Amino acid sequence: ILNQLTAEEQAWLKNNPVITLATLPDWAPFIFLDKNTGEPRGFDIDYMALLNEKLGGAIKLKLYDWATAVQMAKDHKVDGLFPAAVSEDRKPYLVWSDTYRSYPLALVSARDAPKIKEWRDLAGKKVAMKKGSTYIELMGELAPEAELVIVGGALEQLQTLTEGKADAALNAAPVLYHQMRTYNLTGLVKFDKLYHSPNHGQARVAIRNNAPLLQSIINKGIASITDEETETISSKWLPAAVAAEESELPAIKLTDEEERWLAAHPVIRFAASSLWPPFDIADKQGRHTGYHADMMKIVNDRLGTDIRVTPMKWSVALQRVREKKYDGLMGPSMTKERLEYMRFTESYLENPSVALGRKDFPEAESMEGFY
Repeated sequence: ILNQLTAEEQAWLKNNPVITLATLPDWAPFIFLDKNTGEPRGFDIDYMALLNEKLGGAIKLKLYDWATAVQMAKDHKVDGLFPAAVSEDRKPYLVWSDTYRSYPLALVSARDAPKIKEWRDLAGKKVAMKKGSTYIELMGELAPEAELVIVGGALEQLQTLTEGKADAALNAAPVLYHQMRTYNLTGLVKFDKLYHSPNHGQARVAIRNNAPLLQSIINKGIASITDEETETISSKWLPAAVAAEESELPAIKLTDEEERWLAAHPVIRFAASSLWPPFDIADKQGRHTGYHADMMKIVNDRLGTDIRVTPMKWSVALQRVREKKYDGLMGPSMTKERLEYMRFTESYLENPSVALGRKDFPEAESMEGFY
């Protein structure tokens, strides 16, 4: 895009051949250090690499802890800071680029705790917040009567929930989701609310305010990156459920009767096959994995339920459900016999059957060909 820059902008780049941007090293999946190489990786790293390519290779990244990165930007010891929300304490020193990535924030709580439906439900509750985050300012606006517990990062936020030291935590939804999956916390922590803000969750580059031409240069670079290029990077790093701004979970309204049933049955037990890949598989520790495992994690997150799936031999699973020792069964076909002791949900997946034959066997155009 260099030929799209004004003569003044091109002259600025010539006189400033290196643009130093500061960021943090520990905000996966946006930015994190590779365990093997120590190199920074993640969505923002790939995006900045593409932006750097558009701007002719002028951008150089420097990693600091977040508080130091913010202060370096305020002191104009670096040219900019990312990903940065607008905040009152930064306005005297910085200006902001256009948004290059949007994502929802998430309020999470312990899986066995009551679902937090409204911000006012946090009055008198302890909410774990990341030190130095502008989300602290936001939480003060959303739930001014909440008691804030300041911790080091997203993992520490989740740990305060599992240890009973806090009632809720607020952070970027993809960041919390990544930590929950990485540290196997999806069974202990649930998503209660997603929140979209015109400022928080809108990733921008904060630029020293004595370089207005740099702001316009970076904005032109961001504008040159297509939606397709951004989506390619997103699909590599961000979970589909929380990657885009449109990913807000639809509200699920339960009847009073359904709410009472859930209150009376805090744990719901399902059986599944232990050997039906890729749908149901028991791993080496006997835990349920596969398509159905991932699907039920989403169901639990959407409903705030605690549905636990146990893999076992299929014949045993059928018998346990028939004996009412389990509440449900994953993936059964509907048969006349099963209708006597099961109710079936609506279909959620089409799973066609195929017939296989030897290569030297005559090709069959219908099932009759196998008779």
